[in-house]
Amino acid sequence: MKAPLFSIISVLKNNDSTFIKMKKSLNRQTFKNYEHLIVLSNNITDDTEKLVEKYNCKKTKIFYERIGTINKFDAINQGIKKINGRYLIILHGDDYFSNNNCLENLSEFFKKNPEKGIFYSDIKFVNKDYEISRVWKCKKESEIKLANAWSIPHTGITYDTKKIKNIDLQYSIKNFISGDLDYILNLYKKYRYLFKYTGFEIMTMLNTGDSSKFSNVYKQFKQDIEILKKYHPYSFVFITIYKRLYKIKQFFLN
Repeated sequence: MKAPLFSIISVLKNNDSTFIKMKKSLNRQTFKNYEHLIVLSNNITDDTEKLVEKYNCKKTKIFYERIGTINKFDAINQGIKKINGRYLIILHGDDYFSNNNCLENLSEFFKKNPEKGIFYSDIKFVNKDYEISRVWKCKKESEIKLANAWSIPHTGITYDTKKIKNIDLQYSIKNFISGDLDYILNLYKKYRYLFKYTGFEIMTMLNTGDSSKFSNVYKQFKQDIEILKKYHPYSFVFITIYKRLYKIKQFFLN
């Protein structure tokens, strides 16, 4: 059997209120050469599992995370080890594709940029009423450096798994909020020549993730400091502050 072009991983816990919108956004894609790997939490307390079974299809692979899974990044890593496609996308349970042509647009973009392998796109955030709350407009790759690579959203990235070492596709599981920050900086440090800005939007995020919760602001700040200090030992304080201010600007782009 021919391998799919895309492997799309979704880690689900209590997502019964958002799963259908996420799944339908994938089912409606005009480009159909993909597989969908769903990693189910062992601690689901709502109807997520029932909905997953209801919308199951040949393109879907469902499995439970292993016992003792530490956080969502650990669960994503388990999914990464099972993918068969060439290009990897992370689709969280409360995210969805912004339009029906996202995978089609990406597949065409790959053909035009065969020398690249880490394709990043714009994303937008919506509130509980699905009204746009902020827009994450990325910088062109010519404007990206290690000092501002954090400005690339990990949910807007598509990875060529043939051009990145398996160990570098895996997330660090140390930080449950800022693990994506460490992930982006590590990739840019090692593979900056592979980064390419698509110039279009692929993902819409419901503003309910761990990094968006007010209760996690201090925890995220501490984790950001720790990670940025590793990559920027002399300027991490300035970069941390600028990173927070950069997010404010996004509220005025919609």
